[in-house]
Parts: sequence; C-alpha cells; structure tokens
Amino acid sequence: MRLGSRLAVLLVSLLPFPVASQGTEQLYQKACDDGDLIACNLFGLMYETGQGVTRDPARAATLYQRACEGGELMGCTNLGLMYETGIGVAEDVAGAAGLFRVACEGGQSLGCDRLAEVGRRTEGEAIQRYTKSGRVGEKESGAVLSEAIVEVPALGIRAISDASGRFELVGLPAGQHLVRATRVGYELLDGLLEVPGNPDFVVLLDQDDVGDRLAQGRIEGKVAGAGEQAVPDVDISVLGQPRGRTSSNQQGRFTLRDVKPGVTEIRFSRLGYAPRTATLIVQPGRTVELSVTMSTRPIELEAIQVTVRSSNLEQNGFFRRAREGAGTHFTPQEIESIDPTVVSDLFRRVPGMRLQYGLAGEARVVSRRSTSLTLGPCPVPVYL
Repeated sequence: MRLGSRLAVLLVSLLPFPVASQGTEQLYQKACDDGDLIACNLFGLMYETGQGVTRDPARAATLYQRACEGGELMGCTNLGLMYETGIGVAEDVAGAAGLFRVACEGGQSLGCDRLAEVGRRTEGEAIQRYTKSGRVGEKESGAVLSEAIVEVPALGIRAISDASGRFELVGLPAGQHLVRATRVGYELLDGLLEVPGNPDFVVLLDQDDVGDRLAQGRIEGKVAGAGEQAVPDVDISVLGQPRGRTSSNQQGRFTLRDVKPGVTEIRFSRLGYAPRTATLIVQPGRTVELSVTMSTRPIELEAIQVTVRSSNLEQNGFFRRAREGAGTHFTPQEIESIDPTVVSDLFRRVPGMRLQYGLAGEARVVSRRSTSLTLGPCPVPVYL
C-alpha cells in the first residue's frame, strides 16, 4: 500500500486539529495519560501525519499500541497498518494480520477490510506460527506462581500458568511482541518477547503491597459497539460467582462490586450481539477498569407461516369441525389421488350422503336420512 493511500485510510478517524502548539500536545498527552483511549489514538495519528506536532512514526506506533491494548480498536487497525507498511516499525505482515483480526472481531469494519486484503495477498503463503513456553515465578524467592495471566494483548493471545507455573503462548507470528504478566498480589509486568527466539522463557513478578489479601475487589468499565457507541442493557456476569451480576446503563457503563480477588472471567451478552468473555486479575481491595467492544450478530428467527382462510367458512364453523374431526374432509392430496371427473364424484364417497338430481339435471347433496321437518332427504351444505 502506498503512503498516500494509507494516509487516506487513516483519515477515517482523523478529527480537526488546531494549529501546532505546545499546549495542544500537552492536552492530548494529558487526556491519553488519564485513560482516554480515543485521545491516545488521535495523538498517534497526529504524530504519524505531522499535524499539530513534529512527525514521529515511532512515537505514533507507541501511542497506537497503548490505545489498542486498552480496547480502542481503531488503534489496533492503525498499528496494524504501520506493521503492514513498515512505517515507524519493522515490517511484519503476520503481526499486522493479528492486529487486524483483533479489530475485526471487535466489530471494527476497517480492520475487517484490511484483514481480508492481507489474506488475499498472502493466499497460498503459509504464515509460520510459533509456540513459546514459559514459567512464572516470584522474583525474590523464585517460587513458582500458578494462576498468573500471561498475554500478548495486541494479538489477543493469552495463557494462565498451571500449578507448576508453566504456560504456553500458541500461534505467535515472528517478530517482537509486547508481553504482559499479572497475578493477584503481584505487580503488573510488561516486557518484549522475541519470536521465534528462545522457545522457553521465565517471567518473574515482584510482590505488591495489597494489604488485606481477602478484601473484595471491584470492576468498572464500559461496553461499546461499532464506532465506540455505547451499548446499554448488556448482561454482565462473573462466572463462578452467582452474586456478581449487573447490566450496562444507557452510557454503556457498569460496575461489579464485591468481586473475589484472583483470576476472574467476565461474560458479556446481549440480544443481537456476539457474546464475549474477558479474563482478568482482580486485586484485593482495588478497582479494575475494563473496556469491552461487542460486535453485532444477526438474529435467526423461525419462519413465519401465514394462512389465509375464508371468513364465511370460519363463521359457519368449518375450521372448528375440521380441528375436532367432525364431518368428512378432503385434503388437496386426497383429491389429487381420487382424481374426480366432476366434483360430484367426491360427494359419493361421503358416508350417509347421496346426490339428488332435479328436473333440469342439477345435482344437490342430501342426507340418506329423512327428518320430521323435511319429510324427505335433508339437504346438506357443502363448502368448496
């Protein structure tokens, strides 16, 4: 992709920037540092295009990565574009495809388009994937640590260490990737992972002063759909904790209180959206901020069968008698099997009925029984 067309793609998320000033840069920096992921993405776009600041693609890539890891899907797409073209970072088409996939699965349409394009270009070329094995331990004592989450956020690849502290990261493309490790009672650790490199590595975590290790934690966050639009009424539940349940408000915000510390799985579901599950560490007595993007999913409904019935037959009780099994009824299949020459041929097959012909040769259906009122055969109504 040429730079000109690439910038045209990036301008999808571009907002008007004021004239270059140090104040503008400080405002975007503060917003990004305060957790505004959209600001991080736009700040990265400023550095990549040189609008409002001195152009710095490497700085742009760092800001895109920060936005992507926080859940801003446009940041994932922009970072993927940089890896695809080798601007600001080493060219890595496989890494770009992984970032586009993260964005696409979250409902970001440009990420889906770029993923499809990369797929077409690399069709027939096997992208080699690698597995990295590792062990999580305590930095001070070297003791193994289970239930630690080790992940590559930009690629959506994660693993949880077992009782022996071991874990595997599967499906990694070649290149350098940010790896993140966290565990209850320990500080968050970020580092760079070289792939393929050494197939085995060790993650050592520092203890964190969390106070009361049994204190309940809290999870706060926002659920958004395509275009960062808030998604209300999402059912949010903590798996394995029956009391941990809530729903998002009209702004997409939610709060889960009294969550047990440790590895926690949160499920998000809403009619019309693909369900999602997020795995995270809840520290004792602390609040975790979580941003979740949900993608829409068409709802398959059963076919609706419409039957148009005669109001005259309805009023005369025909359909009621058919339901109750009263009288003689011929279905279209039965009529086709009988293959009558004239309609009268059907009436001859009705028990207790016969045809009576008038002077002009007209036929009418009558009962074989007579009544005191008719003193002869009783005419029978026929509905066709």
